[in-house]
Amino acid sequence: MTGERTLSVVYAIPLDYELYVEADVLGYQRDVVVGGQAARLEFPRPLPPDAKSLALTPPTSAARWMAHHLGETGLGIGWGIKPERVTYAEIGAILLAFPLIFEGKDLRLENVQAGGTMVQELLEGVTEWFDSLIRWVWVASAQALDPMNPDPKVLHRRSHDVLVALRSEEVDSLPSTPSPSLSVRLDIDSPTSERLLNRDLLDRIVAKAGTDLPPIMWELLASARMAGRRGDARRALIDAGTAAEAALSILLGLQPGHQLTLGALVVEATKKGVVIPPDSKTALVQPRNDAIHRGRWPTSAVDRALEIAEEFVSQADNTFVPSTSLRSVNRPQRSDIRFILAPETK
Repeated sequence: MTGERTLSVVYAIPLDYELYVEADVLGYQRDVVVGGQAARLEFPRPLPPDAKSLALTPPTSAARWMAHHLGETGLGIGWGIKPERVTYAEIGAILLAFPLIFEGKDLRLENVQAGGTMVQELLEGVTEWFDSLIRWVWVASAQALDPMNPDPKVLHRRSHDVLVALRSEEVDSLPSTPSPSLSVRLDIDSPTSERLLNRDLLDRIVAKAGTDLPPIMWELLASARMAGRRGDARRALIDAGTAAEAALSILLGLQPGHQLTLGALVVEATKKGVVIPPDSKTALVQPRNDAIHRGRWPTSAVDRALEIAEEFVSQADNTFVPSTSLRSVNRPQRSDIRFILAPETK
């Protein structure tokens, strides 16, 4: 049999860290352009009514065995999970499907592995587009999904897997693993908290992925949030202050290369009727100047500085999505546990 046939080249892309989303994102689909080729982005779908596990339903175009090779277990993982008694979901992988037209006989795909020049060429575009998407997700929601810029709560230090044993002359005890005391910082709902991705925000992100870089003010705020979450108050204040400088420069209509400092920008903006929080000088300008110009450790809270910087960015860019408009989410602390079993006794 000859004639035109449709072949879908389907790429399942596992996320390095789970993406936390509102329930309305499940089942999300959108036509996109990836590497110059038309494609369809698909997210995992909601749980079936009779589900006996937490595993999400695979995307519409997912091939039969993809979930198995993504590492799906009885708990879910794979495409993602929807924990019981919570209103959000954790996405473990997304899918890109490329519909292609070919002529020829029917293809017999059973027991055949995908490969070849076409698959490899498309993969180059898929990788680049995905990296762009993850960058936008981080900037817009403060979810750090790139292993090169990880959230501190997803890291596990191998040096904490300490082995201990007792020795007396030539007699050794069995080794064991004592657990060091860990201080876990939980910013449940603060300017540094991660935010749930909703369908509206995802629409905006997908429209930009692969074509535009995130605005520098957005990225500076994301960097400040990440530094604050890591406990690096100095870095957080510096990036928040730079974001505020960029925003105020736009609000004042200044050209690149002007010589006004952050403090001078705040004074000038006040004269021009820009809405300026009354504590901008004490909570942002002074701590930031101490950090960047005087080499002093910050003595004030970073959270308020982030709030002020975000307010300036919101005024300067009406497409910006303030973190306060998104629900906060707390990524669980990763805990790798090694058990060394004692010998059985008779």
